[in-house]
Amino acid sequence: MCLGAQKAIADAGRTKEISVFGFDGQKAAIEQIVKGTNYVGTGQNSPEVIARIGFERMMDLLAGEQVEKDTITPVVVITRENAAWC
Repeated sequence: MCLGAQKAIADAGRTKEISVFGFDGQKAAIEQIVKGTNYVGTGQNSPEVIARIGFERMMDLLAGEQVEKDTITPVVVITRENAAWC
């Protein structure tokens, strides 16, 4: 959605006025960040961490244990300073 918002902002001629920060971590967003556009950052979840936590929760449930209903997973914030490693 942020890439679409970025296009709408550009179409309105307001790129220098409005910054975009997404929460998708997709490749196209990271490319925009690296280029130094008004797409200034994005959050990225780790599929490996999410899968590991999900598996651990499943095993706990199968063992009859109580598990948290809400789980917060770590998020990496990607900006121009660290986007090159992504």
